[in-house]
Amino acid sequence: MRITNRLITDNSVKNMSETLDDLYTLQQKAATGKKYLRPSDNPAVTSDNLTLNSGLRSIETYQKTIQSTKQWMDTTDFALQRISEVLSKAQQVVLKGLDDSYNADERKTMGVEIDGLLNQAIELANYQDEGRYVFSGYKTDTKPFVLVPKTDPSAPTLSQTTLSTDGVTPLTKTYAIDSVTYQGDGNIINRNIAQNEQITVNINGDQTFLDSSGGGGSYDPAVKDMFATLIRVRDYLNSEDYLKMHVSSNYIQPTPPATEQAVPSDTANIDPTTVVPPYTSNQILDRNILGSAYTSLQKVTEKITLAMTANGARLRNLETNIDRADKASLEIKSILSQNEEVNMAELISEINNQQTVYQTTINISGKTQSLMSLFDVLQ
Repeated sequence: MRITNRLITDNSVKNMSETLDDLYTLQQKAATGKKYLRPSDNPAVTSDNLTLNSGLRSIETYQKTIQSTKQWMDTTDFALQRISEVLSKAQQVVLKGLDDSYNADERKTMGVEIDGLLNQAIELANYQDEGRYVFSGYKTDTKPFVLVPKTDPSAPTLSQTTLSTDGVTPLTKTYAIDSVTYQGDGNIINRNIAQNEQITVNINGDQTFLDSSGGGGSYDPAVKDMFATLIRVRDYLNSEDYLKMHVSSNYIQPTPPATEQAVPSDTANIDPTTVVPPYTSNQILDRNILGSAYTSLQKVTEKITLAMTANGARLRNLETNIDRADKASLEIKSILSQNEEVNMAELISEINNQQTVYQTTINISGKTQSLMSLFDVLQ
């Protein structure tokens, strides 16, 4: 085979071009940090990476859900703890109210304190996480607890009966009272925090604070209604349900039992000292009302504690999933790094070697071309 000048030239150009391509490829890898520039460079690794990236995206989705869920539960836990503190303060006030040494004005001051605690409890029960009410069930955009004033036509009523000052005649007073109603629903919110794993996010506000399924809405010692109990204590300490009724010695017990309106109103000019039995104001402290309210507040506190315990257990489960998801994410990222990312120190060494090869190729090609020109002259 005759080696022509054209063949030598073509081979020299081909060698320089291939060496330059290799150098360019190495420089691209250095610029991108990628071990493989095209899927065709290593189809097997590319296939594995697709699967790994899909798994990583799935984990990252769960991580976002877990983080938002944890924030929701942290908000719920904060609200429940604060409500528990409110109930503790309310119980202390009730115990003071049971002390006979306090007069009516001092009890009214206690009623004002209870009213403040009631407003705090309503505000905390309407707590929000990023604009969503945490105790509303599915209706997270609806304020769950609304105070219905006693002036509202739908307000519930309370009847109080006691004996008049004659010790015989039962007198009954019926009046409207404030109430708190629930506007949310009883649905349970579940979220996926891992493949085939769900967690309950919310606490049922109706059952926890009102117990309306058991007849809540107005005070009943047998029903663990936080708001109705606080309202009952406040109104009682404010003397709103004291039977302040006046009777005289010539008042005859009617049948059926008298109401406040049936009591004679013409006693203003009667001299109390001349009345037999004595004419007085019927203002009686009923210790049973405060005693039963104190017991009710204790039961409500127990419900709040149970809700906090349930929420705390879910938070611990959530934190376990956070750790597990973080570890899985790091492991996948490590594998992807090994599959995709170049070892920069090794790559720089390869680039330097390739540059040396390229320069050597150029030098040899140049010398070869010089020899061929000399041969041409000698011929």
